[in-house]
Amino acid sequence: MRIGIRLTGDMSRLPLEENARWAGEHGFTDIETGLNDTLIATLKPHGVSAWAAGMGRVRLITADDAQRETSIADAKAAIDSAAKQGVKALTCGHAMVEGRSPADQITLFKEGFGPVAGYAEQAGIKLVFEHWPNRGRNLMHSPELWDAAFSAVPSPSLGLNFDPSHLVVLHIDWAWALRAYKDRVHYCHAKDTELFLDRRNRYGIYGPFIESGGPASGIWWRYRLPGFGVVDWHKYADILAEIGYEGPMNIEHEDQVWGFTANVERMREGLLVAQRFLKQALI
Repeated sequence: MRIGIRLTGDMSRLPLEENARWAGEHGFTDIETGLNDTLIATLKPHGVSAWAAGMGRVRLITADDAQRETSIADAKAAIDSAAKQGVKALTCGHAMVEGRSPADQITLFKEGFGPVAGYAEQAGIKLVFEHWPNRGRNLMHSPELWDAAFSAVPSPSLGLNFDPSHLVVLHIDWAWALRAYKDRVHYCHAKDTELFLDRRNRYGIYGPFIESGGPASGIWWRYRLPGFGVVDWHKYADILAEIGYEGPMNIEHEDQVWGFTANVERMREGLLVAQRFLKQALI
């Protein structure tokens, strides 16, 4: 399986060609970043591809009819660009509309993604959702909601950008979910989660209300590079092989120990550490 990176933190603010050159020189074969019409042309000279790209600030789950129509047109343009360049998947935002009921969220999902999913299906492009819960503000964060959304828009173009780290936080068995939704796994991230059970025992899953809970991003947990948390990466790679996943495994660096948001060189050092670890897991 190919190992790539998702551009995050300070690295995402560097010129794409600089990131592509560094990635290619260090054995990474794929980069996920925002879509533009010259994405593949910029990456290709450095031996790097883009299996997936971000659709950008396209808001398809909205109660604003005018915004929805504009977003549908923007999404279709992104699909056209991805298809022309050979990008296979577009990552999509799924923030919920504040103040609307769960049933309304699914209705709004259908109104926005229905026409776009059909268009993507015809173009051979997958639309994927990273199931980051964003403290309950994102729609596609659990199997219950995946089922509701996929039932509302029954297109095989819709699927998951699978990331076990988010399911760890929600106490969902990521290995079960990976197998159960194998037909919807169109792309995957490599990110780990470190748990601080002493903090969870004291504060519960919502974190402290009076005391300071410490530096972890979720108080009792924090995102880490692969190998520094609780995910079994041998099992992850094995199940991906078992279900026939053909894409890359792209490292999503959000690890503050290794320079996330603070230091590009430290981030790069962390990516290389994670790459070496994953190569062992993928044997």
